[in-house]
Amino acid sequence: GWRLQAGGKITRIVKQYPDPCRGTRLWGKEFSDIFYSLFHNVQSNSSYNKLDTEPDLFFFEIPGHSGMFIFDGNGNAHTIPYQDISIEWHYNGYFIVRDGQGNIYHFGLDDSSRETTTTVYKNPDHNNQLETITYVSTWHMNSVESYTGHNVNFSYSDGIREDRESVIHTYRYSSLGEYIEDQRFRSIETKTTSSCDIKVLKNIT
Repeated sequence: GWRLQAGGKITRIVKQYPDPCRGTRLWGKEFSDIFYSLFHNVQSNSSYNKLDTEPDLFFFEIPGHSGMFIFDGNGNAHTIPYQDISIEWHYNGYFIVRDGQGNIYHFGLDDSSRETTTTVYKNPDHNNQLETITYVSTWHMNSVESYTGHNVNFSYSDGIREDRESVIHTYRYSSLGEYIEDQRFRSIETKTTSSCDIKVLKNIT
């Protein structure tokens, strides 16, 4: 059968907790704050058991290019490996991507082009109480402004809601200087249930 692939998208893989796109944080705390606290021996504070030390992974697809990028602590996007691609995040929730030829791509300008994922999981740090996290997982391409001055626009409609289950293994550091059963890390298994509001391409103009 035939399969039409048009436009593009930016998708996100969340690492433990969704990061704000303006920069990587550790569960709502700046890196400098965390390191300062660790070196002042408050690492056993219960709030630090929820550290999110990994940046979320983002993947982009545009005509002729695809790849991965992450955000640094200052909100700057870095492609891995490096590509001649400029990626900008805007605070009202959308991306602008520029390629090496000067073409400009807009992603997720409104809710109609964003896919939202809701994840429910048992939090091992809170006696396995159910917690819910909702975040944007996909930004679909809204428009292309070519370097020659031509424009292409894409619109989307709601698709079928997608549900899935997964298992996450988290390794936690026991405590600075503490030694437990010959290992400083303990593994925690968390089962999650996620649902995603899928968007499908409707029109190209």
